[in-house]
Amino acid sequence: MKKGQVSAFTILGIVVVVVILLSLLLQATQRQGANKAETIPAELQPIRAYVQSCLENTAQIAAFFTGARAGYTVLPSTTKTVNNIPLVPLSSFPSQELLEQQLALFIDQQLPRCTDFSRFQQMRVTPQAPTTNVAIRSNDILITTTYPLTVQAGQQALKTTAPYQTTLPITMSNTLNAIATILNQHDIDLILLLNTNLNVKISKQEDLIVYALE
Repeated sequence: MKKGQVSAFTILGIVVVVVILLSLLLQATQRQGANKAETIPAELQPIRAYVQSCLENTAQIAAFFTGARAGYTVLPSTTKTVNNIPLVPLSSFPSQELLEQQLALFIDQQLPRCTDFSRFQQMRVTPQAPTTNVAIRSNDILITTTYPLTVQAGQQALKTTAPYQTTLPITMSNTLNAIATILNQHDIDLILLLNTNLNVKISKQEDLIVYALE
C-alpha cells in the first residue's frame, strides 16, 4: 500500500470519528435540553389549566375585537368612525407582521384581567407581565404566551415559566391575500371580491360605501 493511500485512509478515519463524536454530542445536548424542560408540580396544574382556559378565551376575543377594527387593537389616529364603526382605508390595512403584533398586544393587555388568582384561596399567586407571540399560518393562528407565576403554597415557593399555547382555526391569511389583491386594483372589482372565499357585505355609511370582508 502506498504512503499516499495510508494518509487518505487515516484522514478518512479521523473524519468518521469526528462525525460520530459530533453525533453523540448532539444527542447528549438534546437529552440535556429535554431534561431541562419544566416539570409541572401537581400543586400548579390547576393554576396552569386555569391560565390556559383564560388564554383560549382571550385569544378568541382578540380575534373578534381586532377583526372588527380592521386588524388593529390601537386604531391609527387618522381612522374615521361612522355610526361607531371604525373605517380604516385599504391603504392603512396592517401587514401580517403588524396584525400579529396587534393580536399579541391585545392578549398581553387582557390576559391579566381574565386571571383572578384569588380563587385559589390556599395559595398566593404572584404573576409577572405576559409576553405573547402570534404567528399567522396558512390554516390557523398559533398563539404562544409566556406568563411567569410565583406560587406560595404554605412554606413552599413554586415557580412556573413554561409557555402556554393555543390555536385559532381562522384562515386570516386568506383575508390578507384578498386585501393585497384588491390593493393592486385601481377600482374595486366585485367579481374579485366574491372569489376571495370570504363573506362580503356592502353597505352605505353617510357618503361612503363600506366593504366588509368576514
